[in-house]
This record gives sequence, C-alpha cells and structure tokens, in this order.
Amino acid sequence: MRGFRTFLEHKIEQSWYGELHWTELLKPLVPLYRHSATKSRVRGQISATHSPLDVPVVVVGNITAGGTGKSPVVLKLAAELTDLGYTPGILSRGYGARLGDSPHLVSHGDSAEDIGDEPLMMALSAPHTPVVVDRDRRRGAQFLKTECGVDLVICDDGLQHYALPRDVEIVILDSQRGVGNGLLIPAGPLRESVDRLASVDFVLANGEKEILSEALSNQIDAVFGVKPKCWRNLETGEPISLDKPPIFGRVLAVSAIGNPERFHQSLRSLGLDPITKVFPDHYAFQASDFSFNPEESALPLVMTAKDAVKCSGFAEANWWSLEVEAKLPEEFLEGLISRLASHMNKEEI
Repeated sequence: MRGFRTFLEHKIEQSWYGELHWTELLKPLVPLYRHSATKSRVRGQISATHSPLDVPVVVVGNITAGGTGKSPVVLKLAAELTDLGYTPGILSRGYGARLGDSPHLVSHGDSAEDIGDEPLMMALSAPHTPVVVDRDRRRGAQFLKTECGVDLVICDDGLQHYALPRDVEIVILDSQRGVGNGLLIPAGPLRESVDRLASVDFVLANGEKEILSEALSNQIDAVFGVKPKCWRNLETGEPISLDKPPIFGRVLAVSAIGNPERFHQSLRSLGLDPITKVFPDHYAFQASDFSFNPEESALPLVMTAKDAVKCSGFAEANWWSLEVEAKLPEEFLEGLISRLASHMNKEEI
C-alpha cells in the first residue's frame, strides 16, 4: 500500500510539474474545488473580522501544494526578529498531528508522529522560540500570546486559513517548479489562483527568478536561497561543521519532503554522490523502511532535518542529517520591519 501511494504521488507531481499531463483530465473537478475554497475563504474572513487578535501575525505560505522552503524562512524570520527585540512565537497546523482539540506547546520530548515533523524540527532548531501546534490557528495564535508571552506570531503555512487574522502575508515560490501547469487542484498544484499573488505583501522566490515565466518573475519582490548549515549525527545529536565533513563520496540520500531534488542538489554541491530514495512528503518512517540491499546499507545515510526527527529513535552510527538555513536579503527584512511598524502604529492610534 505504501509503495502504491509513493508511486501515485510521484506520478501526480510529474503531471503537475513535469512532462506528463494526465491530471488535466481532472479539470471537470476544478470548479468543485474552487467553490469549496471560495466558501471557506468568505467564512474565514468574516470570522477574522469579528475576532481580531491583539498581536501582529505574519503568515508565511504558498499558493501551491508541496514544499517551497517555508520552514527555513520561518526559522530565519524568528531569529532575525528576536535579534531586533521582538519576542516571536511560531504557529503550525502540524501536518498529520494526532492531538486533541486544544493548542499544544511543542517540547523536545514530543514525537513527530503526534505533533508533525515540521513543528518538532522547528522547536529543536529554535529552542528559545515557542512553537505551538493547533488546527485552529486563531486559537493557537491567542495561546502563544497569553500563555507564552509572545508579541508577534509567525504562522508556518496557513495562507488559505482565512479565519486567522493577519497583518503581513508572505508567499514563497519555488523557482524550479513555479506554479507547475498553472491549474487548480486536483488538475494542478494551485491552492489558489495566481492572481492571489497581487494581494499579498511579499512574494519571495526560492532560487533564481529568471527561470520563472516573465509574468511570475515580475511579481517577485525578493530572491533567497536555502544553504547548508551543518551536519548532525542522528545517533549522538552531535553537530559537525561543514568545514569538517564526516562523510565523503557516495551516500544513500533518504527524503520525504515536498521537493527532494533541492536536497539532492545540496548534497552534490558538497561533493557527495547521492543514491536517492524518495518517500512521500511527511512520510512516517519506520525502521523497516531502511532495509536496503547490502551494498546500499553499507553507505553513509543522509537525510533532511525534517526527516531526521522521525528517525532518531532507531538511527545508526553512520546516519547524518544536513541542516540548512535561509539567506534572506536585507532589503526584504527592512521592508518587513517597516510593514510591521506601520501596522503597530495603526493599532496605537
């Protein structure tokens, strides 16, 4: 069953972003998705209008399904805003989380299976920034303010969760993938029309914007990159500088992320030769998933930090995660601070 799911998701992404076009046969279902999304948007906006928050909210999201580099941007924003004197908190839905109907403050003792892989990865990466998981994002944001004492909330994803009031909207586009075939779900990867980009505060491209279409490129406010930061041994938790690489040559690269090719490119940029093993995004790894042939099993195993939080309990000595960080341009950060200041001034009047 898992193998079929992996196969199906791969074929869907090939159709959305590649040469195959079979999902275009699903175009008759697009109006149903559009109607449901519009209804949710209207209801959410009404709710947000009648239930404003007394803390600024920055939403980092996208208009396409799949990974674009949101989480590294969220972590970098949290670090930058902390340095500027803010006390930010991070809010997440927690994909696949198995929590009750209440906000949950992530701790190092939580499991990715219970709270989601991205919230746990962010909590481990930013130990001094509270991370809260709640399917009701407005409630989670209020919890961050009242229970954690934050003065600013950064929401990881949630652009389409309109019941959450927001002061700044940031959309991340993967320059390699763009908007795929430009169609709405399920025929394509779009959660919302490309027209939505005109209404947000900032559109960031993860990678060079020149490889996007001219229409998309013209809407990009800033370009950033996600760069390798350090290695970390899964068994011991020890971080290792990139200047002292613990592995060389051929490696087994295991990933369950939205765009695994970016991970593979990062490994090649470090001089490694990855044999790739790709699983569905957010895949819940088990020890049995790592039963490879003897030649592959003898290689060093590398994965992303997001995947590593699901595997530390059964990791072996030669398993490593590659931690990364977003490099955000100064002009974007200055624009964000200016936008936040203007919102705060309005609230004071």
